[in-house]
Amino acid sequence: MPIRLRLALIVTLVASMLVLLGGAAFETNLSGGMRATLKDFLRRSAHRLERDLADHRVLLADTTRPVHPVNDQSILQVLLRTGRVAYTTTRAGTETLVTAAERRAALRNPIFVQRSHSGWHDPRLVLVETVPGRPNLVVVVGASLDELTNARSRLLQALFIAGPLVVAIVGVGSWLLAGVALRPVERLRAEAMAISTSDPDRRLAAPSTRDEIARLAHTLNGLLDRLQGAIARQREFVAVASHELRTPLAVVRAEVELAQRPCRTDGEMRASLDAIGSRIAQLVRLSDDLLLLASSDEGALALYVANQDLEPLVAGSLQSLSPTAESRGISLLLDAELGVRAPVDAVRFQQVIDNLVANAMD
Repeated sequence: MPIRLRLALIVTLVASMLVLLGGAAFETNLSGGMRATLKDFLRRSAHRLERDLADHRVLLADTTRPVHPVNDQSILQVLLRTGRVAYTTTRAGTETLVTAAERRAALRNPIFVQRSHSGWHDPRLVLVETVPGRPNLVVVVGASLDELTNARSRLLQALFIAGPLVVAIVGVGSWLLAGVALRPVERLRAEAMAISTSDPDRRLAAPSTRDEIARLAHTLNGLLDRLQGAIARQREFVAVASHELRTPLAVVRAEVELAQRPCRTDGEMRASLDAIGSRIAQLVRLSDDLLLLASSDEGALALYVANQDLEPLVAGSLQSLSPTAESRGISLLLDAELGVRAPVDAVRFQQVIDNLVANAMD
């Protein structure tokens, strides 16, 4: 999946979660705030009814006669401790709005309950509390939850409409923004694709922004420099190998052609075979040298350095090359001081001595 698409999907998912969480938090705060406001209104209404009771502006019904509702659209009731309705409005009705358990709970602390009624179109929030100084009276005050319900409904409707629209805008914006942000990377990719072995000196154009894209360009240019150096060393290695191997191979080919001629004497055949053997030994040494050179170029050459005498190492190399030297009429003599020590790799040091002596004999 392209990075641009992944970024757009991630941003869209995060935006969706933020819209959902933000909408839920806003709805919770809105509902809590409106409910708190409604509770404050019910408390003020209850205190006003309690003042009217104290000032005798509200008259309670006699216990021997049924209560007559007062023509008022407010939801107000005054209950005796026994549960009988002593005062009510037409909207509240003549039936008590609270249960006996709720009346008993209100004797200790004011409580809020939610009620439905056959004469109401929507639920009501009801405050139940006792009248200060008159614990035998319980005041019941209610208010409609219609505004709270409508506000929540409008909020949810707005979220269902505006939420997906906001998420879509954020998703498209993140897609476009990711395209703009990744455009320099795409340009670097196109430039890197255009670089070939026929144009090894070409490099990527690093922007002057000093950001991650610029560091990436400098890193790729450094990689191209190292690759160019490796290719140059490889070409040099091939050139050296072909040059060094051309002469002994030509000699071997010539000696083979001479050996194949008719009427060759045994002495001539042995001379040709000796020459071929000598050149094959030279080819072996050259192959070892080239492998050593290749290992050192690749950084894979392992050295085991130790402080040791040099005279035995040189003597061993001369002894191994003595048969070849004698066949050519060459005498190998060692004139070295005893006890000379140096930190060297014995195997590599003998290879160097072998190469020097072999080249001197050729």
